Amino acid sequence: MKKKILIAILVIIVIAIAIFAYFMISDLQQEQKLKDELTELNSLSNAETIDVDAINERLNRTITKGDYAVVEQAFKQYQNSWQIQGENITFDRQELFDEYEQLISELPG
Repeated sequence: MKKKILIAILVIIVIAIAIFAYFMISDLQQEQKLKDELTELNSLSNAETIDVDAINERLNRTITKGDYAVVEQAFKQYQNSWQIQGENITFDRQELFDEYEQLISELPG
């Protein structure tokens, strides 16, 4: 009887660890997707010849979920607002990425 209880407890612990690991891995993958997307967007924006269609395609899509999607959409709306104001405006894109890093650090988890 004690052996069955011990096995049941171990199974529950293993399941809990597996669920925790799944959510941790998923969270890390979302963060990496977000970093890759915004880095690519920054590269497109700073290219020698700017491909407006490629930039707009990236600005109008969301590839992350949950809290990361909120950060991604906020960053893209912010960057899009700069493009809407005029193409002759220049600004420090590092400022955008500093803000992005701050938003990422404020995410739970």
